[in-house]
Amino acid sequence: MMNRKTVIKIFSFILVFIFINCKSELKGKTISEDYKREINNNSHKYQGSFIVTVKTEATTTGMASITYNFIISNDEAELKITSYHEPINCDGKYKILEKNNHLELYYKGETAYCKTKEPNFKLKKDDKKYFMQGLGGESTFNQWVEIEKK
Repeated sequence: MMNRKTVIKIFSFILVFIFINCKSELKGKTISEDYKREINNNSHKYQGSFIVTVKTEATTTGMASITYNFIISNDEAELKITSYHEPINCDGKYKILEKNNHLELYYKGETAYCKTKEPNFKLKKDDKKYFMQGLGGESTFNQWVEIEKK
């Protein structure tokens, strides 16, 4: 049986070894370099106004819905939301990042629950049509929904 000092030394050695390996794996890498890059001025295909209305659920007075109006410029998007029988959440300004030939939109406002590590919305162009992910409620949130470019 090992004494307490030996166990502490072995455990300390293992922790130092793990720390050194993790640090060397991450050396010189940053999220902006290796994971995504900010949109550049040449990505004109995404600049402009995009609008879509998503039906959410039937109510006693009609179908509830949310209309999303995105205005996308070089490095920022602004979202204006209107709705029928749905709360208006997370409207305002978004940071834009380009990754794997689509845009990721991250909320920049003050509402804490709107700020997430994952993008709030994703926008992609497929042939001549545009599609967005992150719209509506549980039934459409993970789907790519067609969105109109104005």
